[in-house]
Amino acid sequence: MSSVPAWTRTNNNLVEWDDGFHPSASASAGKIVLNQPKTTPGLFRIIENAVPDSLADSLYASAVAAKLWGVYIPTLDVKNNNLQAYPASKDEAERHTLALLAIRAFLYDSNAISTADWEDTHGVVVWVITSSVNDTVNYHMDYAEMFRYQTNITYPPKYGATLHVSPLNTSATTIMKGGDFYANSKGLAHYKEHGYKEAFAPLPSQEQMEKDKSYLIAPYKYKRGVIMDGNFPHGSFPVTELPQNTHRVVVGFNLFNWEIGPHAQEYPEHSSKFNKYVKVAQAACKKEPLTLEAIKKSPQQAAFLRYLLRKAKEKNLIQNNQFVA
Repeated sequence: MSSVPAWTRTNNNLVEWDDGFHPSASASAGKIVLNQPKTTPGLFRIIENAVPDSLADSLYASAVAAKLWGVYIPTLDVKNNNLQAYPASKDEAERHTLALLAIRAFLYDSNAISTADWEDTHGVVVWVITSSVNDTVNYHMDYAEMFRYQTNITYPPKYGATLHVSPLNTSATTIMKGGDFYANSKGLAHYKEHGYKEAFAPLPSQEQMEKDKSYLIAPYKYKRGVIMDGNFPHGSFPVTELPQNTHRVVVGFNLFNWEIGPHAQEYPEHSSKFNKYVKVAQAACKKEPLTLEAIKKSPQQAAFLRYLLRKAKEKNLIQNNQFVA
């Protein structure tokens, strides 16, 4: 991004913000965009059988094969009924097609998101994450991540959603223990209290969270979808048991408005572009450690490498000092 967009100087909902994370690529004080227009603030909705079996199974197979991936689907594509599959000439055409079909089945054709909200949505970041026993998703909130890194401006999505596509918890032989998804309905107030990755205060125990009505909990179930306000902080409990040869796969969705959407489109979370730079970062750090001299020569590049490696470690993408995606 060559310059900070003009709307950062005119958006009256852009206010000071500190969640305990200070991106090293930006010396600017933290800010956040509040009060995004949305028809259903505070939304938390569980939808069963959110997608057809065939689509869930295809998403699962794609995720297990790659471990993770991410793409950006413009709303104009979602609305284009003539587009049923992306041409083979498009990069990662199969993944884009799966993401497009998932958005339509789960969020668009079902009217789970209102027409007014779709009109204000530039596009949707879609990603898949594969996890195994002992994996967890740390407490966090979603936002346009690279834009935050570059500007220290937190811009949440209008809505976030998750879709469960592993054939789990449908019979006595497919039981998974742990791995429940949770969100907190207090939204940004809760996140401001606890901070980035619980930087300000630890979360209560799982037992306490299950008794606190502000925590909205959705156990994992095949083809279950969860839609929520984009300001809700969330995470998942550790996976403690899985059937043999089965992974827990989650498909994530973030709906971004026309102001931030083009920036999210440049660098979709978990995209191959992101993964590519993580690999470059790891190789560069092995070849030339981040010494004081190296940082002096190129402080922005050094900061970028540190950021990418930190993100990879947070998302369980580095095991035994090797990038595994």
